[in-house]
Amino acid sequence: MITIQGDHSFSFACVDCGLFSTDGQWIYPERIGDCFELIYALSGKIFIREGDEEYELQKGDILILHPGKKWEGTQGSFGRTSFYWAQFSCDSYGALGLRDSFFPSDEKDSTPDFDKLLRAAHTPEQASYAADAVLLLILSDIELHRQNRAKKPPQLIRDVAEWVRVNSDKKLTVELTAKLFGYSSDYLSGVFNDAYGKGLKEYINEQKIAHNKNLLLTSNYPVKRLADILGYDNENQFINYFKYHTGLSPTKFRNQYYNTHYNGEEK
Repeated sequence: MITIQGDHSFSFACVDCGLFSTDGQWIYPERIGDCFELIYALSGKIFIREGDEEYELQKGDILILHPGKKWEGTQGSFGRTSFYWAQFSCDSYGALGLRDSFFPSDEKDSTPDFDKLLRAAHTPEQASYAADAVLLLILSDIELHRQNRAKKPPQLIRDVAEWVRVNSDKKLTVELTAKLFGYSSDYLSGVFNDAYGKGLKEYINEQKIAHNKNLLLTSNYPVKRLADILGYDNENQFINYFKYHTGLSPTKFRNQYYNTHYNGEEK
């Protein structure tokens, strides 16, 4: 174990690490984590659920699982599946500076030096804290790569924004959008906020309200029919959602617009 001194002092230790590989059917085992576990996918697909979050790891993806939560595989992997893994303890995860738990692959990223970690952990001549130091450097590099990607609005975020705009007439959620693009909700919302200064949920609501307003003003459909067209469960859900985001009911918004632009008066 090593102790890092500073504004946010914390203790950190690499508990164990290794390389897992199989050519047959395999599913991630169910258990309650008693420490953190880092997984770096090398081949195949790994399907894991932690609490309410589900992840699908492919080559180059990194996932950090948290202690005290239930970890389980959601479906089996077939063919060759391999990944590095490292379990570690840390009394202050926030002090590591990691903003997320899932770090999707980027072909421009350098490969974490897990071979060095395994050598440090399994070579008797190495000092007991050598593996701790190597793993800590790996975690720092992971966050550094995340920050570098977040500094420039990637094509991914532009694609997400355009997809939300085009599909604003459908039932959209952050979770659905993140799953479609292959990222965790937290990661996608974080990089979206870095790029546009607003969260993905806020952007989805903005686009949905803009589409709602457009249909209210360009059609003669009654509110009940519009609620059905726009994918709401019922008329009241549409009215409540619209009023929450605009301060007006759909009918009042429509009437106010026509009174203002066609009758020359405003209520």
